[in-house]
Amino acid sequence: MKEFSLNSGKYTKLVVFAARESGSGASGALRLTDKSGTVRGEIFPEDSRPVPFSFSLDRNTSYTLAIRNVMIPYVYLCGNDDVLESGIGFIETVGGTLRIVEKADLSGAYGQPLRNQFHFAAYKNWINDPNGLCRFRGYYHLFYQFNPFGLEWDNMHWGHAVSRDLIRWTHLPIALFPQKELYGNPGLRGGAYSGCAVTDDERMTLYFTRNTSPPVKGPETRETQQEAFSTNGIDVFGERTIIPGRPEGSADYNFRDPKVVSIRGKTAMLIATTVHGVCSVMMYEPAGKEWVYSGIIFQDDLDCETFECVNYVENPETGEGALICALQNARDPKGRRRLSVCYTGYFDGGSFNSRNRRIYDFGTCCYAVQTMDLPGRTVAFGWIVDSYGEFKKEGSISNGAITLPRELTVTDGWLYTRPARETASLSGRELFRGQPSRETVIELGDLCYRVDLVLNGRTDFTLCLAESGDERLELRRSGSIVTIDYQRPGSDAPPLTEEIETVTDVTVFMDRSAAEIFINDGRYCATRVFYISDRKKQFSARFSSAGSVASMTVWELNPIW
Repeated sequence: MKEFSLNSGKYTKLVVFAARESGSGASGALRLTDKSGTVRGEIFPEDSRPVPFSFSLDRNTSYTLAIRNVMIPYVYLCGNDDVLESGIGFIETVGGTLRIVEKADLSGAYGQPLRNQFHFAAYKNWINDPNGLCRFRGYYHLFYQFNPFGLEWDNMHWGHAVSRDLIRWTHLPIALFPQKELYGNPGLRGGAYSGCAVTDDERMTLYFTRNTSPPVKGPETRETQQEAFSTNGIDVFGERTIIPGRPEGSADYNFRDPKVVSIRGKTAMLIATTVHGVCSVMMYEPAGKEWVYSGIIFQDDLDCETFECVNYVENPETGEGALICALQNARDPKGRRRLSVCYTGYFDGGSFNSRNRRIYDFGTCCYAVQTMDLPGRTVAFGWIVDSYGEFKKEGSISNGAITLPRELTVTDGWLYTRPARETASLSGRELFRGQPSRETVIELGDLCYRVDLVLNGRTDFTLCLAESGDERLELRRSGSIVTIDYQRPGSDAPPLTEEIETVTDVTVFMDRSAAEIFINDGRYCATRVFYISDRKKQFSARFSSAGSVASMTVWELNPIW
């Protein structure tokens, strides 16, 4: 057996995801012994897919970890008293020894050339939908769909992080795990799917979907709505089923992603589904500790599999609201994928009457938006998704990220999306301020930067946001058409366009492989991933009428790790 030395330091728990090495005829074993030789824990993984195990530790104690024919894709230390501030300790093997990667070490761990520097992502491996956004006892909580085992989607866990400012995050222990019957069973898939959180002074309540399905979804797919609790913002307990299945005869096998919202001052739970193939939103209302079905509040017959990750935003003064619905497996005639749709309108009795429908984020790389209500504002995050299969695995240890925090408001039939005020804290050195010339080139110290552009007249423009060889990412305006164009050899991704008659302002946040764009004070937004290696440290802007540009400001943006 291979042996590794480990000192527990401040930690009291070791969490190991272990699997028997594929192709190994011998059985796998992992043994933890203390300095006296006493075996503190021993496991014998039998399956080639990882299973979580945990070991109790004493603080500041030396241990020996012995491993035979075991693969460990993810392992961490936790149980420290300062976990909300300092986070968990990840364990890596470096040169035959174990190294604990703590919060202070994350800048190096996040140092891959295409890894985003100011967007949240898991320490390693796959993430998707943001979940459970809330504020509890002084911390903002971000849960997220997580596969600890690799760079692709698999059985879903809830990863967990906290922040004091919505920008800089601390990694916490995994909060929710897949059902036990999914481990070691290649004939089943699923896990802890998306959901939300509700808080009071005493506890945080999580609502989410448990999904159990064959590899290809169908009538055997089962989705139940669950409830669980946390009193310390770290450990989750008391899980129970609150909605055991879809209303009889009213939906197909898609029935998930509960979101608790306030509609005209009344609490309700919205669930995304389909009814006879039509995308639908169902509503449940609280009755004591139970939730009672009250009906279908909205439907739209779209060319996609189902609604998912439904969210609702309301203007408290006018009662006008917006439903944001992700469209699973949608692809429109323009070739756009991973679409989210925003409907604005009003609740009238038991239904939502939409007066306007549009694509929420025309960059199509922001999906599964989740909101949380804070005093005086609604804040949202979305999943930054590789919608067009452009992700580069080589040199990458993580896949997926979360947008910057956004503030959402509903006004006069439109959902506005603005970068949250906290994003100002990312700004570092100012690189340019003033009125640009017709062609302006800004030299960058790093690849992460922000551009604020204010126009006082009509002008076409081309902003070259990233470039290397025959690859480039551009934001262009020609007449009334604004285009985001990621140009690369062999790509079948379409240029992404939006008709905007008048452009008054543009804000761009550029990370190493993700761009977020806000136009006309948030009336339009766009998120686009790109994977351009060896980028020029340069931003360039070209205008057809430089006199129509009131000002342009460019800042470097600081990393959050």
